[in-house]
Amino acid sequence: MITIIASSFEEINKFANRGVILKHYSENNLDIKNIEFNSKNIQIIKSGVGIKNARIAANYAVNNLKSEKIYFVGVCGALDSSLKIGDIIVFRSNRKDPIIHRVVKKMQDGDEIYFQTKGDNNEDSIKNSLLDETNLKEDVILGKAVFRVPLLGYIKIWFVDILKFMDIIRCTRY
Repeated sequence: MITIIASSFEEINKFANRGVILKHYSENNLDIKNIEFNSKNIQIIKSGVGIKNARIAANYAVNNLKSEKIYFVGVCGALDSSLKIGDIIVFRSNRKDPIIHRVVKKMQDGDEIYFQTKGDNNEDSIKNSLLDETNLKEDVILGKAVFRVPLLGYIKIWFVDILKFMDIIRCTRY
């Protein structure tokens, strides 16, 4: 069984609404939805905010639901105009995988806010047919890095796998 843990259903509703809700219940102070998605039975647990609540939800998933795979998802409240220069964001482009780069410029045109990013190991911002990080709209931003764990670049790979699983990004070759 697959379990997805999110602090709120709002963070996962785009995915959950694509499936068929089989059961919605509360147990051990957790809000749980059992959905069928692409012929798979998936449990979605609303844990509440914080690592302690996520740990409680994961413990419940392993011990009570016998989950074989557990995914933690969320945006950590990052999808707003409070993003600033120096923040590290995750965003969509024409590439198959999301990009994780640092905000180097913030621009506003009327009500629209745009960002320019640059990878820490790049000389300049990239602008080509697959990626133009010189003029990013807020609607392509998936989230903001809230902490850094050195030497764990695999987090991006896992994040991409979650987005593929949730059908937010597609596996297409370019």
